[in-house]
Amino acid sequence: MIIADPGCATLGGTPGVTDTHVPACYFNFVPFDNLVEEQEQYQSYLEYNLDLGESTRFHVAGFYSQTDVPQYRTSPSFLASQVPTTGASPGQTTIPGRFSVPSSNPGVLNFVAQNPALVRNLPAAAQANLNDPAGILINLNPLFRPFGVGGNPATGSTNFGTRTADAFRLTASLNGQLARTSKWDVGVTYMENGYLSTNQDIPVTRLQAALQGFGGFNCTGTIPGRNGCLYYNPFSSAIVKNIIDGQVNPNFVASSANSAELARFLFASALRRLWRQRRRYLRSKTVGSMAGHRLAGTARLGRYFFPRAADQHPDTQFGHCAGILAAGRRFQGSPSVR
Repeated sequence: MIIADPGCATLGGTPGVTDTHVPACYFNFVPFDNLVEEQEQYQSYLEYNLDLGESTRFHVAGFYSQTDVPQYRTSPSFLASQVPTTGASPGQTTIPGRFSVPSSNPGVLNFVAQNPALVRNLPAAAQANLNDPAGILINLNPLFRPFGVGGNPATGSTNFGTRTADAFRLTASLNGQLARTSKWDVGVTYMENGYLSTNQDIPVTRLQAALQGFGGFNCTGTIPGRNGCLYYNPFSSAIVKNIIDGQVNPNFVASSANSAELARFLFASALRRLWRQRRRYLRSKTVGSMAGHRLAGTARLGRYFFPRAADQHPDTQFGHCAGILAAGRRFQGSPSVR
């Protein structure tokens, strides 16, 4: 049995299905973006010309430009497109290929309390495991966003990155006349372009640890949710409202909301950096007739360097997809508007 989080539509999400016809909850993250980002642009150009005798001229020119986007708005969080390693320690999953959530997670408790009719229709083994504090695990499909329509608690809005692009070019040349009817030109140009993209992201080990109640910078001990340890609630009961259109969540439970401290912990150690750089070197020489008849052609020798760019996974609009394991049967459900 596969279901979607009942709070999906209430918070402005769109209940739907995946390409394999699994119920899911979608949300539009475009309103979190800017139409035009705030930018800082710098440009400079320098040119120098020098006559060497009556018919020869030396030319040198340099150009530099830089564009900075100090606060690039993105989706409140990116897809958890990888899964933690399998094991029994905090930050590890007990279900290969899935995130695991113990039934002691406040979000699970809220889900059971707020959906009694739905829970009654589950198989008896699944109901028993849901009510066992040390028992059942809920598994989350890795294609989900930890934060969505409720925004990013760490910023009160969305996730922010930076973008920086720069370009540099230096040209030098000599030109002159060989005779009254002939001219010559030799030159060299060096160009360089760079682009740096940074994005805050969540390590899957931290996300898994928080699902198990071991999130937070001050987490000590071995008891989940105690001694500075925080739970991450993956259900819609953690969301007070849709911060884009203001729709209020009637099933919000303040005691199980995801705090700014927890969000800062989740994002703290992950900064995705993508650096692209291109260099080009060009030499040229020309000998020709001043009357327009070419005496000798143009020769160009080039060298190109393209470093391998870092990999980036494509983003999609999936929400949560949770499930329950019971007596060897898997009950998947509760994709929520995260």
